Amino acid sequence: MTTAQGSPTPAGWYPDPAGTDQLRWWDGGAWTAHLAPRPVTTIATRVPSAVVPASQIQTVQAPLLQADSTEPYGSGSYSSQTMDYAPPIRWNTVGIWIMAVLPVATMIVLFMVAGSIGSYLQSVQGITPGSQAAQIFVSTGLGFFAIPVVALVIYLIAAVFDRRSLREWGYSTVTAPWWVFLNPLVYFIIRTVRVRRESRHGVAPLVVYIVLSVVSSLVVLGSIVAAVGVLAANPVAAEKTTFEHSAANQLSQATGHTYLVTCGANFSLTIGSQFLCSALDETSNVSHSISVEMVAGANNTPTPKIDSVTPPITP
Repeated sequence: MTTAQGSPTPAGWYPDPAGTDQLRWWDGGAWTAHLAPRPVTTIATRVPSAVVPASQIQTVQAPLLQADSTEPYGSGSYSSQTMDYAPPIRWNTVGIWIMAVLPVATMIVLFMVAGSIGSYLQSVQGITPGSQAAQIFVSTGLGFFAIPVVALVIYLIAAVFDRRSLREWGYSTVTAPWWVFLNPLVYFIIRTVRVRRESRHGVAPLVVYIVLSVVSSLVVLGSIVAAVGVLAANPVAAEKTTFEHSAANQLSQATGHTYLVTCGANFSLTIGSQFLCSALDETSNVSHSISVEMVAGANNTPTPKIDSVTPPITP
C-alpha cells in the first residue's frame, strides 16, 4: 500500500480493506491479522481523508508483532503479545475432541480383541504349530499389538485437522501435529497454552484427555491384576485347562481327528493321584475314557501322564 505521492504508507491503523467496521494494522509492508475498533470522532476532529493516521488513534496501542511483511494478513506467522485485537470466538475443534476421547476408544478395542483371543482359546483344544488355528491365533495377536500404532495414526490425523481448524478461526500461533509422536499429552499441553493465550478458553479437552487416560489405564491395569490373581488363586483350574489342551493335541496328532478333552472335579495336582478324563472324537462322535496319573516332572513339578485310553485310539 502506498500514499498518493507514491511513497510507502507508514505503519499504523487503517480502515479494514476487508470491509468491516474496524481498523486493521498495517505494518508498513503488509496487512496483519490484528483488528481494533474505530475511534469515536467529532466534526471538529474528523479527518477528511479515508486514511486515519496511526498518530491520531490514542485509545489503541500498536500490537507487538513478529511478522513476515511479504505475506498478506491472515497468512503470515504472527506472535501476539497483547489482546488489543478481537480474540477468536471458537477454540475446541472436532479433531481435539476425537483426541480427547481416544483413550477410552482404544481401551474398548483392546478389551474386544482380548476377549476374542480368550474365546478362541476356549473353543480350541490346543494349537499345533503350522496349523490353521495357529495362524489365526498369531494374526489375532498381531492385531492386538497393532492397536496402539493405529491409535497413534488417528492422533496424528486428528491433530492435523485440529491445527487447520484453528488457523481458519484466526489463531496466530498453532501447534505442530508432530508433537503426538513424543506423546499426545505434549500436544495437548502446548495447544492448550497457545489457545488459552488468545481466547482465554480451550482447557476442557486437556482435562478430559487426562481424566480418561487415567481411568482407562486403571481399568486395564486392574483387569490384568485380576486375571493374574484368578490364575494364581486357582492353579488347579489353570493346570487342568492346560492338560485338556495338551491331551487333545496328542490325540489329534495320533489320529488326525479333532478331540474335545474334559476332566472332572477330581483333577488333582498331587503327585501319584489318578483320575479319569473324557475325550470326545468330534470327527467320528465316539467318546473315550482317559486314565491319567499325576507324576513328578522337571524340577519335581506335578505333570499329568496319560496311562490308557478306553476304547483304544488307533491311528
